[in-house]
Amino acid sequence: MSTEKLQKVSPNKFAKVVKKIVKINDRFKENIDIKKDYSSYDCFLSKNATYGFCVNKETKEMCNVFSVEKGHGDSIMKFATKQFSKLKANCFDGYVKKLYERFGFNEAKREPNHNKDKPDVVFMEYIKKSLQR
Repeated sequence: MSTEKLQKVSPNKFAKVVKKIVKINDRFKENIDIKKDYSSYDCFLSKNATYGFCVNKETKEMCNVFSVEKGHGDSIMKFATKQFSKLKANCFDGYVKKLYERFGFNEAKREPNHNKDKPDVVFMEYIKKSLQR
């Protein structure tokens, strides 16, 4: 697990990195939805830009979560849940859903994947425990 901290970056810098990331391999292309404009997002990258994520300032949806190298998922989730008291996310059912659950996300909704050979799409929500009743 990395000890390198994430840092807030400009929307333009984040967009450039993410556009490069999706060219690396098909997994990123399938799982990262490139936004036309990241100005309405808080964007975070590691110093060497090998992992990061962004959060929509209005909806608090966490998206474009990526890590080029294995082992950064916990770092991303720890950072995100410290920075934000409420978050939303969506992912395919499987490893990433379990990662979100380990950090306090709960399944809010589930939809079948339009590709019947792929796992369901799961919509997750996080509310910091201190805010829960």
